[in-house]
Order: sequence, then C-alpha cells, then structure tokens
Amino acid sequence: MKIKKMLIVLAGIVLIAFLWIYLRFLGSHKIEKEKEMEAEAISVMAPYEVKQYQTVLKEIGEAYSQKSGNKKIEFEFIPEENIKKELLLRNLNKKNEVDMVICANTLMPELIRMGFFQELSVDQNTHQRVRQQTLWNSVKENGKIYGIPFTCDPYVLFYRKDRMEEKNLKCPETWDEFEKCGKSMQKLGIKSIGIPGRREDDFSCIFRIMLYSSGGNFLSMDQEAGIQTFERIQRMVRQNLIDREMINYTPKDLAVEFAEGKINMMINQMSMSALLRESDAASEIGVSRLPDDVAGSGFLYGENVGIMQDADPQTEEFLAFLIRKENSEKIINEMGILSPFSDVTYTNTGKIYLENREEIFEDAKTMETYATWTRMSEDIAQGMYEIIEEYRADPKETAREVHDKVRISIMEG
Repeated sequence: MKIKKMLIVLAGIVLIAFLWIYLRFLGSHKIEKEKEMEAEAISVMAPYEVKQYQTVLKEIGEAYSQKSGNKKIEFEFIPEENIKKELLLRNLNKKNEVDMVICANTLMPELIRMGFFQELSVDQNTHQRVRQQTLWNSVKENGKIYGIPFTCDPYVLFYRKDRMEEKNLKCPETWDEFEKCGKSMQKLGIKSIGIPGRREDDFSCIFRIMLYSSGGNFLSMDQEAGIQTFERIQRMVRQNLIDREMINYTPKDLAVEFAEGKINMMINQMSMSALLRESDAASEIGVSRLPDDVAGSGFLYGENVGIMQDADPQTEEFLAFLIRKENSEKIINEMGILSPFSDVTYTNTGKIYLENREEIFEDAKTMETYATWTRMSEDIAQGMYEIIEEYRADPKETAREVHDKVRISIMEG
C-alpha cells in the first residue's frame, strides 16, 4: 500500500516537472517568435503628437513596406521633451530596439555627442538638395555626418485677422509694435498674447529669437539686449498681455485655445497651422513671420533624422525613401511646414498659410549648435519662469544669472 502511494506521488511529481518544462518551452518559443517579428520591422521614434502628422508618416511607412523585400515600418510617437530620457533609459536596460530617430535640431548635437547615432555616407546630390547649407551644422561632429535635415518648422506669429481689422491694426513688424498691438486688442475674457511655456525647449527658443532679433546673443545676455528681452517679457506679463497660465501650455494646448478664439495672437511653431486648419475660425487666422528689431527673426528650427548605432541594415534604405521629393512634399504640406530641400514646394494649403514665406529663406538664420543645449534651455527657461512668476524679480539680475550659467554650459560643451 505504501509502495502504491509512493508511486502515485512520484508520478505526480514527474507530471508537474513535465508540465513545467513544457510551459518553459512554450514561453521561450513565444519570446523567440516575438524577437523574430521585431526583427522583421524597422522601428522609428518620432516626436509628433498631432494625429495628422502621425498619419502622414504612417502612410509613407506603409508605402515603403508594400514593396517586395521591404520590412514593415513601425512608428513610436513620443513627446519631444521625453526623447532623450527614453533613449537613455532603453540604453541602460539594454533594450534599445529603435532603428531611427526624428528629433529637434536643437537636441541632435547632444544625442550625437552621446554616441547614439551612426555616421552616414551622404551623397553629393543629397548634400546639395539642402537649401541652407548651415542646416548641416546640427548633424555634424568633428567633420562627420550623423543625420539629415528633415523639416523646417520655424516659430511664427498667428493672429486673428478679424480682430485686427476691428481695431484698424496691421500685423506687427517690431517687438514694440507687437506689444502695442497686444494692448489695442485687449478684451475681457480673451488673452492678448499666447506663448507655449510648458516645455523648456519652446520657452528658451522663443527667448532666443527675441534676444537675437534684438541684436544680442548668448555671450552677451547680461548686456542691453538680454536685459531688455527679460524686461519686455516681464512688462507684457504685468500688463496682462501674456497670461501666467501660459507656462502650463504645450504648443498643441496653445493652438487649441487659439482656435477656440480665446487668444488674439500667439507665437507658435508653423506646424500648428495643420491643427488650426480643422477649426471653424480658419478663414479668420493669419500667419506671419515674427517681429524683429535689428537682426531678423527667421530662424530655421525643425527636425533632423538619424540612424541608431545598432540599427537594422535596411534602415538607411528607408531613410532615402523618406526624404524623396514626393514624400517630403507630402510631409510638409500635410504638416503645414517648410522643407529644408530646395526641390520641395510648399503650397498655400486651405485658408491658413504663411504669408511671404520665401522671405523666411531669403534671410533665414540657423542657430549655433550646442551639445549642452538641454542644460542651457533649462537655465534660460528657469529665468523666464522667474520673471513671469516672481513679482519682485529684477530683469537685470536675472539676465546676469542666466548669462553666467549659459556661458559655463557653452564652455563645457
């Protein structure tokens, strides 16, 4: 009887062991299958949060995948401010399965310095297609090329044409006119001027434009142009031209408020015109270059595209497909932006388009590139937050403090 019980227990143990081994086999087989499926796709990380932008990229990816022998293209859309953090985290966890990254040209030099991208062999034709050759500066390190300019998405001025006409106003051409225009359009319950401040990069880029267009630069922020820029921002906040709530707005949040008629003018990236085209007020919205004082305000912000170090070998082929003339035209006209390529035409899409757009390229500037831009933008944005939120903030002192921090970051870069 004891022997019979022992045999039953032994049989049970053997059965459990067999089931455990079988389940382990199924699990490992599933993991291998998932890895095989991942290997059959090219993964692209991109910063676009607006649905229209995501759709056009997916359509181009599908067009590529339909050709015989081409892999599937999978897009992962991550907010711009999280791209660096996400890449670092995945690299730390040894799970960096991304093949291609589209990111802001302000961020690209830092990611190159950190070793994320592989060197690219760019042919002469592609090199010459880029209309502003200085755009290559943000994808270069020690003479080597690690990416390609992908879009030009400058900050522009959106304004309510109907409200300007009511006050017999014209689109402001200088920062003083910008302030006066904001005052003239003030109305209870409606914000005069909107600036996206939630993301440090947006806040610091807008400050940079105001500073440089007034004749200043990062190495002279503690001088007249830098102090006056902080004074102007503080003055517009105190006069209720700029609402303190703006520090909580992303470019998309701001565009939605503007589309609903809650803001008269906003400084935002040109790509927001695609979102505004869907609004009921589209016919009453104007888009113009930003005001300036002495040095122009057309700066070619936008995105670059790079290939990761351990990317699928076919990624380079997809990159060539992505920047083809017909695909570049599809991207910029759907997003309502400009192209870095001279053979790509921007069309006046619908009722919202940039006025005198060719002037942007005639005297457009590309900013100096910095491998420490993330830290620099944090310091600049912090100065902006201080000026906006602290009533006793001294613009001269703020300019000096920010200047010292930014200068150190530039030297360390």
